[in-house]
Amino acid sequence: MVNSRQDSHPKLEQSPLIHAICQVRFSPVLKIAESVPDIQEALRKSGYPIYEADQIQEFVLGPQGYTVEVSPRWLFLDAQRTQCVALANSFLTIETAIYNRFDDFQQKMSRSLELVHGSLQIGVFNRVGLRYINLIQASKDKAAIDFLNQGVRGINFDSGVDMIAQQYVTQLKTQHGELTVRIGQSPLAERGPLPTDLLSSKIKLKQASDKHAVLLDIDHYLVKEEPFDLTSIKDMIWNLHEGCWEAFVKTVTPETINTWKGGAQ
Repeated sequence: MVNSRQDSHPKLEQSPLIHAICQVRFSPVLKIAESVPDIQEALRKSGYPIYEADQIQEFVLGPQGYTVEVSPRWLFLDAQRTQCVALANSFLTIETAIYNRFDDFQQKMSRSLELVHGSLQIGVFNRVGLRYINLIQASKDKAAIDFLNQGVRGINFDSGVDMIAQQYVTQLKTQHGELTVRIGQSPLAERGPLPTDLLSSKIKLKQASDKHAVLLDIDHYLVKEEPFDLTSIKDMIWNLHEGCWEAFVKTVTPETINTWKGGAQ
């Protein structure tokens, strides 16, 4: 599948990005398990030789309120466990810890979608999302928080105060969906760098060496029910990416962007 769009944004040679996720949700396919062997064989030949299966829990709103539904999830990972395609009866997700350029990431998602759609003949999709998790750590002469614009740095306490956690959250409605930006520090947390809702990820991620590291989580998604069309979905993913980039460059300082591009400190 050819797409004429190209990522025109500068490549960050020192990017803080540790986890990129793209997900397409669709109307449930209840017989999906019958197609998993064929999908696994195709993905195995496409660079995802590791196969695993587990279960996920999802909260579903019904007439009696929220209920918890447990359903199977099939995972296809590369040999280094740095990339993963996750499939359930109502979504396809691709994750990576070795993000290079958006063009490459989008192409991997498109190929996986095309393969799965070829087996399942998905009728309707209802949500498309793109999420970037950045782990910002101190440099030799700058604290992690100093890479951010002043307006999103939170409260600066006097010495002698130990921060437990702080979080800054912005939610916006964009031309292409809804955007949430979360900026957090949890210096006393024992868990890894991922937000709690992503702790089930199976890929290997960079760990924080700076206890005052900042987690910048940018999540852009569109809820829209339409007949499943790969070209339309690809355009939506590109548009979500543009919104994520704009949020990113408005959160960190211009000097930070220059530094991460490989410019002078």
